[in-house]
Amino acid sequence: MTVWYIRKTGNDTTGDGSTGNPWLTVLAAIAKAEVVNGDTLTIGDGTYTQNLVITKQLKLIGENDRSLTINSGLVSIAESNVTLEKLTMTNIINIGTGDLSGLSLENLTFENIVTAGTAFSIRHYASNSVTNLQILNSAFASDAHSYIIYQRDNGAYVDGFMISNSTFTTGSGTGTLCFDIENGPLNVGGIKRGFKNGTISNCSFSDWKWKALYFEGLDNVVITGCDFTNVGWDPTRNSGCAIDINVKYHNYSNVQILNNTITGCGTGHIWDCGIMIKARCAGGYAPPNDATLTGVLIANNTITACGIVDGIGGAVRIGEPTDGVMGPEAQPAGISIHNNCIHDNIFDYDIIDVRDTALSPDRIDALFNSWGTVDPAVIVPRMFGKVDYAPYCTNCTYTHIYIPSQLRITQYLTMYRLEDNSNPSYPGWRELSRNTDLNILRDMRDNIISIRTQQRANLDAGAVWVPVE
Repeated sequence: MTVWYIRKTGNDTTGDGSTGNPWLTVLAAIAKAEVVNGDTLTIGDGTYTQNLVITKQLKLIGENDRSLTINSGLVSIAESNVTLEKLTMTNIINIGTGDLSGLSLENLTFENIVTAGTAFSIRHYASNSVTNLQILNSAFASDAHSYIIYQRDNGAYVDGFMISNSTFTTGSGTGTLCFDIENGPLNVGGIKRGFKNGTISNCSFSDWKWKALYFEGLDNVVITGCDFTNVGWDPTRNSGCAIDINVKYHNYSNVQILNNTITGCGTGHIWDCGIMIKARCAGGYAPPNDATLTGVLIANNTITACGIVDGIGGAVRIGEPTDGVMGPEAQPAGISIHNNCIHDNIFDYDIIDVRDTALSPDRIDALFNSWGTVDPAVIVPRMFGKVDYAPYCTNCTYTHIYIPSQLRITQYLTMYRLEDNSNPSYPGWRELSRNTDLNILRDMRDNIISIRTQQRANLDAGAVWVPVE
């Protein structure tokens, strides 16, 4: 594994890639025969204006901390084991090279990256499968009417991912969606796609017009420790929110939204709110393409100052409203909403269940939350649909004891898996993430343990859980 050098003082013809005689351009360096899989390209300060296709397993790293700019229309990743680190980019990072290229990519890492002014920061061509995607310690901004991470059309998962310690903002305030993970008509009856087996942790999302996180396919995912501020403020777009889980066409399970802060989100339209959980099974998503979503846990979040005066949204909305176009919907099912601080919001409801009453057999388990008051006369009108909301906590320092966090790490060949069986609505061990780096999963495990209660009030079957200080 050789380290090669690229600087603005270099020469692609007479240079040899050494620190004393560097090359001039990134594109020429990638094409050099002596640059092989596993090598590192160290890029000096300055602006490099080229479209890049990375066809080798390389690490591209700034010689100094983000003091260089890749200023091009496109950077396409067409090989596995690629790392981009300490770069400033004004272009699109393409994962894959086209909707039909069918690449299988793994171990892609973007660390300490800054982007700005792009229509898309990261675009995943959906027919290219991706395993082990990491976005770490980076700052992404989009000043266009567009997205940070964008995936749609032909169908492939991002399987195994960690998005951590990064900021996602829209700069001028014109960006529409931050993560736009779609599951469109081309995928009806086809394979599932979206994101699975991973975490979004300790990130911040701000100023997006419509939504921060939008997923039409999501399995075994934890969203934890994130901050959402001023998202969903556009009055011309309905259903603005911080997090929108809107699965389509397939069966999905095990989504955990834990320990996040959601402030001033969903303030533009009467249908806006903080979090939306939906599984579409009517209208344009009619049988035989019904989606299901089970095993959703929303816990330890603070949701405040969301909604709009005379709105019909909620801090958390379950289901899609029935209307003449969409028709009645029964899903999702098995929703647990525990130990959240939900107060000082502007809309009419804190929890709103708009699933079809006749078709939805289960109720929303929203016990042991703090509603900002202990007065039933105030709390009751703020619930809509099949919502069990009492007993509740007097303030946000109280903890709901449901089931202790049970996590384990298993190994198969060179791959480690973090597994969990703590969700009472979805019993059994469920994979949260997988990685070849054991320490990454250990850190993830410790973070999850730190935000979950570890006690049970009663070990008997059918135990009644109680709040404690």
